[in-house]
Amino acid sequence: MISDFAKEKVFWTQRMNLRLVKFIEKRPNIWNPKHPKYTSVAHRDRAYNEFAAKYGNDFTGQAVKERWTNIRSTFANHLRKIKTSEVNGEEYQVSWHLWNACQFLRKVSRRQKTNSGEDNEATHPDDYKECPSEEEATNSTNNKCKSIAENIFTIFNGINNGGVELDNTKYGKVGRLVTKKLNQMSSFQAAKVSQKILEILLLYDKDNPLNPNNYKAECILQMLPHEWWGAILLCLDTRQRLTSLSTDNCDFDFNEVQTIFAMDTKIDQTITVKGAIEKIKLKWDVIHSNTNVFRYKINSIEERIVDDKYLLQLNPDRTTKRRTPEQIVNICQQFDENKFNFTKISSEEVMFKLKSDNKDDNHIFVVNVSPISRYHTLLCPSVDKCLPQVVTKHSLKLVIDLLLGAEDRDLRIAFNSLCALASVNHLHYHIFIEKNNLPVETVKCKQIKGPLYRFEDYPVPAFCFLITKRSPKVDEIYKLIEFFLHNSIAHNIFVTRGDCIRGENLDDDAVYRFLIWPRKSSAGVKQLAAFNVATCELSGWFAVHSTEDFYNLKAEQLENELRKWKIDSFEELCEQVKSLY
Repeated sequence: MISDFAKEKVFWTQRMNLRLVKFIEKRPNIWNPKHPKYTSVAHRDRAYNEFAAKYGNDFTGQAVKERWTNIRSTFANHLRKIKTSEVNGEEYQVSWHLWNACQFLRKVSRRQKTNSGEDNEATHPDDYKECPSEEEATNSTNNKCKSIAENIFTIFNGINNGGVELDNTKYGKVGRLVTKKLNQMSSFQAAKVSQKILEILLLYDKDNPLNPNNYKAECILQMLPHEWWGAILLCLDTRQRLTSLSTDNCDFDFNEVQTIFAMDTKIDQTITVKGAIEKIKLKWDVIHSNTNVFRYKINSIEERIVDDKYLLQLNPDRTTKRRTPEQIVNICQQFDENKFNFTKISSEEVMFKLKSDNKDDNHIFVVNVSPISRYHTLLCPSVDKCLPQVVTKHSLKLVIDLLLGAEDRDLRIAFNSLCALASVNHLHYHIFIEKNNLPVETVKCKQIKGPLYRFEDYPVPAFCFLITKRSPKVDEIYKLIEFFLHNSIAHNIFVTRGDCIRGENLDDDAVYRFLIWPRKSSAGVKQLAAFNVATCELSGWFAVHSTEDFYNLKAEQLENELRKWKIDSFEELCEQVKSLY
């Protein structure tokens, strides 16, 4: 049974179950034997496919059909228990979340008796003897999974008996929660989760030769999707206790297992910068797949590399379905609580809080509901303070700490100032996870003075700082940003991996480039229809709205559009900023 269900990459929430029941109720040809189309397989399949189409490519008509059969079986089981309890003079209480919604099924008999007194299954073509009800699947948890759950708890007890006081620690509580979770799951889910627990325990044992990255036990907490997996930490160095944890291989996708856990993640969960990106990716996928907060879905994006340099991604929905940008007229425009801001977003859009030393600061990660690419996220520093879209020194340190602490080379951080295509006047930074190389990573730079460099040959000149863990340069960078603010110079910021400016590795640290483009103001300027020139475009990464433009744009056209936003007095500006260093 486990392998059969594993082939269907579908996860049903309670809300989806309820929607399915309401959908079926309006189509009596599926459930009422007296309906003239009841025996028509084509009509039933058409209805199942219609519902599946609402939820994307992973959902099929067959999956909907099997789910409906499951729900009918569960309803019939409750009816039988009610009748049995009435005969015995007892009262059976139904707590199933679909019980009330399924009452329309009482209008018909689920099984019709034949003249011989035998049950006639033919009047219900969607019924499967092999398909257990939802309740049966949960209550008849696979014995092997139960054994695994019990063995996990035994391990904790064994550690406790070995002299480690576990019961009263957070690990003991978490261990019991893991066991409870497994026992509450259906056999299919429990088998998948148990298998992944075993895989993690073995793969990331620091002495295990299968460990490809030589991860140490304390690093694993930052890689796993849920903080209550911390219980496993105590097991990582006790491999001899894991011999009893074994199960047959079952066919499943790791992303599915992650989804099971991530659905339980609370909005107010606080994360640290280390390992933050994996958690963001996980939660982003869950919100993208299981909610309707996005204005459009990003399932696959067509890409094209122009002239072995510029990255084009086709995203036609962003220009037609995104929220209308706020009208910006001043680089230091004040925050307006009456306009859209991030205190007004749905709670479903909030992913995590970022841990802060200051209890008064509430830094949150939220999904960008009009994403440029997959995992496009917004970091909103001190969101409750309602700061305008102006870089503060505190927020600058926050994003640099995130970049350097996350240790993910695909992480890119961007900022659009007011009058530089910022669409919301409430402090926020864009978080991107992009594997493709971008041209700004390798552009040669020339020193201006001290830590400040400039691009030598690029359509739009930029200032550049080299940052590493040992040299984050927060103070030096903020001096330049502050200069722009005082002089009302619109600017875009992009922080990315990149070549070392001096051609040498600094202290063997990973090198990042902090890029700042001073630019012409975008206030009141009509943008090119194919794309808007903001931070991503300046980096060589273009979200193109038109299919025709996507296939036909050439490097020369891209560069010409970029040059339109070049500030006229860049050389003079270089001389002026020397005084800052």
